[in-house]
Formats: sequence, C-alpha cells, structure tokens
Amino acid sequence: MKQLVVLLIATIAMTQVKSQSVGIGTTTPNGSAQLDVTSTTKGLLIPRMTATQRAAITSPTAGLMVYETTTNSFWFYNGSVWNQIGTGGASPWTLSGSNIFSSNTGNVGIGLSTNINEKLTIRGNALIGDPAGSSPASLRLMGGNNFGVRINFLRADSSSLGTIYGYDLTDNMYFQAGTNTNQLVLDQNGFVGIRTSIPSKMLDVAGSIRSRDTISADDDIVAGGDLKATGSVSGSTLISTCVLSVTGNSVFGGTSVVSGLLSTNTGININEADGTLSFRTLGIEKGFVQLNGDNLRL
Repeated sequence: MKQLVVLLIATIAMTQVKSQSVGIGTTTPNGSAQLDVTSTTKGLLIPRMTATQRAAITSPTAGLMVYETTTNSFWFYNGSVWNQIGTGGASPWTLSGSNIFSSNTGNVGIGLSTNINEKLTIRGNALIGDPAGSSPASLRLMGGNNFGVRINFLRADSSSLGTIYGYDLTDNMYFQAGTNTNQLVLDQNGFVGIRTSIPSKMLDVAGSIRSRDTISADDDIVAGGDLKATGSVSGSTLISTCVLSVTGNSVFGGTSVVSGLLSTNTGININEADGTLSFRTLGIEKGFVQLNGDNLRL
C-alpha cells in the first residue's frame, strides 16, 4: 500500500513538471524557460567529447550543442553542418568602446578557408567607401620611412604583374610593370621620369619618343641627338646639335640653331621682314640669305 501511494505522488508530480517550468536551485523558475538553472557558485556543464565522437553522433538535430575537447571550444549543429563557436571557448573579437579588435596572431580569410597567406585575404571584390557615393573615400597605406608603402599586382601564380611604391613623403612614387625598375617615376616636384629615377624636367625620357600626331611646343625645343618628324613641327625656338629631318612643315618664331644636317621635304620660309638664314661651319659664317624689305640679299 505504501509503495502505491509513493507511485501515485510521483505520477502527479511528473504531470505537473510537464506542464510547468522546471527550476534547479530555484523555487520560482522563469516562465519563459522550460529549465531554469540558478546558482552563484556553480555552472552548467554540457556533454564533453572529442571531435571524432562529435562527428559520430547519429542524426544530430538542429540546435544540438557539445563541448569539443579536441579544439577546446563549443560546437553546435545548424541542421546541416557542425559550426564552431569561437576558439578556446572565447570569441576572437573584443569590443573596445564602439570598436572591435582581434588579438589573433594568424591571418583572416573572407570568402575562403585555405591559402590565407596574408593578414587579410579576400576572395572576391572589396568596396572601400560609401556605396551611395555621398561621401569621399580614401585608401591609406602607412609604412616606415625606411620601407615606405607598396601596392603589388599579382598573377594567379603569385608572380609580380606590377607595383606602385614609394618611400617617405619627400621621396618619389614609382610605377613598375613586372620586375623592370624606373619605368615611370613621379617625384615630389611633379616631374615625371620614364626609365630614369631622377627626372630633371617636367617630362624626362631616357630613350626614344614617338608621336603619331603633331608635336607643338610653346617654348624652346632642345635636342642633343637627332630630331626627326614625319609631321609638322612648331615652336618658338629650336636648338639641335645633330640632324634635323622634317617631312612636314617646320615653323619656329624665334632663332633656331641646327649644328648638324638640316633636311626638309618642304620649303624653308622666313616670315620676318628682316629675317636671315645663316650658314656656318665650325661656328664661322660662310654665307647667308637675308631679307631686307622686299629685297633678297645673298
């Protein structure tokens, strides 16, 4: 009889437990929780197992959670795959005011899980700035004075396709394709050098220049080598120490000096009323053509 009474009481208690919240360490469990565990000296310990044991769980249901001793972290099942929660039982990100930071000593990958070779590796496009275009955007690179900054453009095999680099704020900016240096240089004065690291003019080219159209100069043209043009050449003054060969028209408003051979497929026009065409050998005048009003003097 006594056993029957105990069984009846247990049955009634189980019926009430099914319909109410269960409290452990509290007599007033929260109504929104099916199980309310309350303690100020103890915690909740969920099942602990290795990664192999976790993976061997048969038909895990969504929301199932375990503590994995292989990685020392919590894992949960989202209905299709297992997901790790943090590392070492803690999130890799820390809140500092309105900022977050990570003390992770490794690299961060976005869009990939392998070949994360840099501090930040992104597979896909990256946007810096305001997508609405209502505010300016800038990409800032900061390096030491002895090392500067560098933007590398890489092929799929990680070989160099090109580089933009500079040293400190008082030095030059270099634009390089492949491994050839000094291809394009912009110095602190705004001078541009091509195949020279020390440009001495606004445009300084160490090599030949080809123009497929007219070349116009508002000031002197100084040539230390041959000057050849298949089109027209115009400017205020021409100074050439070597050959001048022009297929089209040549127009210069000032005094032009050609120390080498002068060759033209068109005429030589003297537009000044008192202009002179002088012929010299080793600096000594050997003859001239001079206009004097409407008269021509040889």
